[in-house]
Amino acid sequence: MIGFLALGACGFTPVYGPNGSGGKLQNSVAFTAPATELGFRVRTTLEDRFGAVSGSAENYSVNIDLSSSQGSAAVNEEGDITRFDIQGTARWDLTNVDQTYSTGGDVRATTSYSATGTTVATQAAERDAVERLAQILADRIAADLILASGSLP
Repeated sequence: MIGFLALGACGFTPVYGPNGSGGKLQNSVAFTAPATELGFRVRTTLEDRFGAVSGSAENYSVNIDLSSSQGSAAVNEEGDITRFDIQGTARWDLTNVDQTYSTGGDVRATTSYSATGTTVATQAAERDAVERLAQILADRIAADLILASGSLP
């Protein structure tokens, strides 16, 4: 109980509380990402998190540039790759509708998948790894947006 009182005394306000800044982002952000599987997954995850924009409710837009690369993470004695890493980077830029405010940032993440099975199993593992990567990148962008929401007009 004393901890909550101390947080209130220091000016702490829950981001989604009655006077929190996170409410500015709910149902008012249009997300744009590349037309790739990773882009689709990042965009839809963020839309699920912040809500869909309806009609003229768009107050902000977030443009997301994504890049990813894949490399070997483990090789057995015969020289066969048994594990792959997928590294992803997302650069996001938030602007308000009248272009008077802008902020942005970069987030990075890495996931891995196993290549020790059939071709079908390896492809399924890769798809799952891309999905995990998209989730991690979207979560990190969302955290950055929530932190930035305190300075939004």
